[in-house]
Amino acid sequence: MLHHSNGATTIPDHAGKHIDGPWHCTMEAAYEDFPDMAPSHDLAAAAPAELSATAAGIPKPVHARLMHALLALLTGFFVEECDDEFICLDALYPKVMPDSISECTHHHPAACKAIENTVQLPIFTKSKPGTDKCHILFNNSSNNCLNMCSISMQLPCPAKHIQFLRDACIVSSIDMVSFFTQLCLAADVADFWVYDSTCYGKLHTRHMVQGNSESPVITQAFLTHVLGMTKSLHGKLLAYINNVYLKDMASDEAVHIMDISIMLCCLAAVNITVNMWKSLWCMTSGMEVLGHSWSADCSWVPFDHCIMTLQGMDFPATVSSIRRLCSGINSISEHIPWLQVLLAPFYEATGKVRLTKADQDALHKLWAALVMRQQDMSCSKTRHVK
Repeated sequence: MLHHSNGATTIPDHAGKHIDGPWHCTMEAAYEDFPDMAPSHDLAAAAPAELSATAAGIPKPVHARLMHALLALLTGFFVEECDDEFICLDALYPKVMPDSISECTHHHPAACKAIENTVQLPIFTKSKPGTDKCHILFNNSSNNCLNMCSISMQLPCPAKHIQFLRDACIVSSIDMVSFFTQLCLAADVADFWVYDSTCYGKLHTRHMVQGNSESPVITQAFLTHVLGMTKSLHGKLLAYINNVYLKDMASDEAVHIMDISIMLCCLAAVNITVNMWKSLWCMTSGMEVLGHSWSADCSWVPFDHCIMTLQGMDFPATVSSIRRLCSGINSISEHIPWLQVLLAPFYEATGKVRLTKADQDALHKLWAALVMRQQDMSCSKTRHVK
């Protein structure tokens, strides 16, 4: 995983370093030789259109605007956009639009075989500037050491989602528009670099960036704080990075719509932009949660494309490919008996600098058993939540 920072050698004195554990400064000296150059994208991006309410009973305070939130829990961590220096630095990064986020952080070169094998997995990768090499930035998987970051906040694992949904009858998923880049960081913690994979080198931004290894848990910490303000919805909400899941346990759609209204008002109060079209309202089946499809009959089913992608993977002959395997396969781990036992040697191999011929030979036999287990999933992949 890449830790994208500006290579600062001093540790900023800010409240964020005390969240849930010790704070440490991250560095990526390998990129320091890349020159600062002009941005490669058109910065004259139009403002997002106003978002209209699409569900009955939902009020209209949710506007498409950037979030500049002052977080009470972490005083000074997020700041208002109020100075010329901020605006100057921010101008180096395109205004937040879905297309610009896709263009800047989701590069999948057709010639890169690793990307062809992992593009459908819950893993985000990015090209290293000037090369065709791709690296994992972060992922949605549980129990994955690649998710560790400076504020040491754990993301909800699939087991927590299962527990949350076990008594749900109706579920809505609220999606935030380019949520990472809606967050503006205070000057003393804005050591985030975003790397353009073209010849233009590195660009500096004071917004959170999706390609930074620390972005998921920082946004998770923010959402956890916001959800804490909705006391009337206690026990009905679960946040995962840029999604909020809201459930109803009594099959009362009218009450659920009122809960949606309360949740949207809460998000609007801290200027969070909601993607009304991408959000899913009042679902009783086919709800995607952490790479699975949930239904009110308590079935918890991985998507076919996840299974097929894993089944079609070549033998992971390098440490990097083994890390991608361990990350991606967690999305269907609940459905493969003895998976952790089968994966244990692969997890152990992730700590090696490189694989020897003996290491590869030993893993080949285990790989065959793992592939067979994945093939068995095609016949019995539904897990009922108890």
